Amino acid sequence: MSEDTSGHTMDGGNSKMIRRLVSTRLEDIRDGFEEELQETKPMKKPVQNSEKLTDSEDEYEVPAKIPKQTYENRGAALLAKMGYDGGGLGKSGQGRTELIPFSTQRGREGFGQPANQKIARDWNVVWDFAEEEKPVEENVLWLSAPNDIREKFTKDLQDQDDWIIIGNRKETLDGEYKYCDSNLMKKMLDAKSVFDELDIRDLKEARIRANPYETIGSAFFQNRAAMKMANLDRIYDWLLTGEKPDNVEIKNPMNVEIKNEKCRIATPGKNAGRLSPLFYFADICAGPGGFTEYVLWRKGYYNARGKDDFKLKRFTAASPSYFEPYYGKHNDGDITKPDNITSFEDIVKRGTNNVGVDLVMADGGFCVDQQENIQEILSKRLYLCQFLTGLSVLRVKNHDTGSGGKFVCKLFDIFTPFSIGLIYLMYIVFERISIHKPNTSRPANSERYIVCDNPLACYISEVKKYMTKINIELDRFWETKVRDVIEVVPENMIYSDKIFMAYILEHNERMCFA
Repeated sequence: MSEDTSGHTMDGGNSKMIRRLVSTRLEDIRDGFEEELQETKPMKKPVQNSEKLTDSEDEYEVPAKIPKQTYENRGAALLAKMGYDGGGLGKSGQGRTELIPFSTQRGREGFGQPANQKIARDWNVVWDFAEEEKPVEENVLWLSAPNDIREKFTKDLQDQDDWIIIGNRKETLDGEYKYCDSNLMKKMLDAKSVFDELDIRDLKEARIRANPYETIGSAFFQNRAAMKMANLDRIYDWLLTGEKPDNVEIKNPMNVEIKNEKCRIATPGKNAGRLSPLFYFADICAGPGGFTEYVLWRKGYYNARGKDDFKLKRFTAASPSYFEPYYGKHNDGDITKPDNITSFEDIVKRGTNNVGVDLVMADGGFCVDQQENIQEILSKRLYLCQFLTGLSVLRVKNHDTGSGGKFVCKLFDIFTPFSIGLIYLMYIVFERISIHKPNTSRPANSERYIVCDNPLACYISEVKKYMTKINIELDRFWETKVRDVIEVVPENMIYSDKIFMAYILEHNERMCFA
């Protein structure tokens, strides 16, 4: 009896305790729900006892809509969702806020390589192919000297004895701003100085990518030089070879008279090739022979020592049988030696009955790796000797021979007084000259060509003697490399010729922009 009563008492106490705990838990849940409900309700405007609410004021105020933020990239949006509002990632918002730049590391080169800094790419720039100009048509500008200027120059040249200025040899183009805008020239030299830091592989890759006409290649010729010559010949209206399309069509006529299906009789036709005189040309400093290969191909098979010698076995577009290599008196192909020039002149005059050749092509050049900015200074004597050789073997214009020969020569930069003086001499001697950079010449180099038409017999003798004198002076200083010929034509004479100065300034500034 007593045991049953105590057990019943214990069960009742437990149930009361459970009910009390449940009630307390329900009150906690209710309180929490009410707190959340109060937070979600909009706040009412406080009312003063003395004020009477209007219908509009009694309504709840609608909270302003938070504008949606836009971000430049998805990464910034993700960081904003995580609570970062654009400050640094430090505890107090400190730290870097700008974008981390892309790495400009190239291959296995060290992080401190100057080339990595100078050619760093802006990864935010989007290349627009529509802005790249790829002109196909090329326009050439001719320059011709007035007769009074020619006469005055020739007279002054005969009387002069102090035109050749000697000075210390220059190793840079700093300060050579007389024939080009200084700001443009500085920008161009700064851009070219990057080449000094690049290795050969990177330089070749960049040079190819920068040329929109690179896929032209060498076509069916042995190298790209032949395509440059073809380019020049076409834009100068076939001036160099004289092979206009009309002449090509009638050079080998195929006129046939058909009497019946089994009888075909050839009829005489007009053959432009057989009626015209022989075409002679000279290709100097032009190994392996791309210029020659083009001329032989263009003419329809009329007819330097070492690794850059003429590669006659590689002629694929023309026969080398119509071409005779000659290396000068010293048999070394060095065009800067006066004896080689005179011996070459003798053999050409003997082979052409003392008339001269119709075309002289000069494509001289040498490796200037890591010295691209001073290629003009290094090539100054090559400029001179190619000009002198061309004048020595070209057919001159007079009453007996009619039209004179044509001369085309590769140049590089033309900023120094020496180079401009040489061009001025050619400007006086030839009936007209033109300086042009064809599309087939890569824009990454300073290569351009001077084309000269019709040497005038009354001026050529004095200029040849003067060029020979300059070459002898250069030969005196060639070994020591301390002193050099700085100027060959007085600057005041060049400045006074407004037509010539305007042409040179326009050409140099256009090349700096290119």
